[in-house]
Amino acid sequence: MQLSDALVTGMEQNNIPCLVQRMNASTGQNCLYCGAMTVNKFPLLVELRINADASVVNVLYRVPVQPIKPMFEDALKFILKRQE
Repeated sequence: MQLSDALVTGMEQNNIPCLVQRMNASTGQNCLYCGAMTVNKFPLLVELRINADASVVNVLYRVPVQPIKPMFEDALKFILKRQE
């Protein structure tokens, strides 16, 4: 299983589905765009960029209100570190 497939599976198992997956031809990065909504209807957006050799994963996320940030960071750390 490739790293991108494992990340998609991990995110989807935690109710943050991958909405778009594309390859950036100029950089060779595989880009995954995932998102979810809180019960209060706040969007949670995540962009994962995986280098061509899968040695680096860049994580960019957006949250609409500051109090959600620490909780969402902890959730992302849990999901991304929990690869078996």
